[in-house]
Amino acid sequence: MYFEAFFIFNKSLKYKLPIKHPLGAVELTNDIHKYQNCDLQYLYKKEFNEVYFINIRRDFLSWLNSFVSQYYSYPGLNLRSVFFKLSNVKKNFNSYENSLNKFKNSLDIYFDEMFIPNNLNLKYKIENYLKLKSNFDMEKMNYDLYGGLTDFKKAFTKHDDNHFFLPKTFHYLYKKLGKFYFKNIFLDLFLDIIFQLVYLIGYIKFKINNA
Repeated sequence: MYFEAFFIFNKSLKYKLPIKHPLGAVELTNDIHKYQNCDLQYLYKKEFNEVYFINIRRDFLSWLNSFVSQYYSYPGLNLRSVFFKLSNVKKNFNSYENSLNKFKNSLDIYFDEMFIPNNLNLKYKIENYLKLKSNFDMEKMNYDLYGGLTDFKKAFTKHDDNHFFLPKTFHYLYKKLGKFYFKNIFLDLFLDIIFQLVYLIGYIKFKINNA
């Protein structure tokens, strides 16, 4: 059923030509840290002849900036967007990172590697991992981005870190105080209150500036 569903979807594409001879499928797994890694890897390999695991790694503050952008941009006032507990966010991030460390024979790709000018080297890194060779020119190809085709420059120009949603004070305080998390429950609470206040200042300013 797995590849049958893929072929049906592939034939139904309208905005680009279907793949005639696919080499495989790419699956994006969400919340992978909530599963037992060894069991998950075993089951994948049991079902498929060849399975490769590629892990995306990212600096915490860079990831947090992207994460917060979704909260700030949510229309109207929403309780989920207003209340922000940094200790919970850090726990989820650390759990994800620790989960990736348990995958055997996997490939780590760091976020910045995916964008210009680093991604040309990434092509060879992935090919070596998959034991494949290709002769296509990445810069001359079009890429599927949000349900449409776009050129190399637009697809791989990094935008995430060009704008910081959280106040600069947040970044400064985190670099000074973030290391003190998870040492004491009362200290965690104190830090959460500080970062909640700074987060709210940024949230209010963002809403006013984008009203």
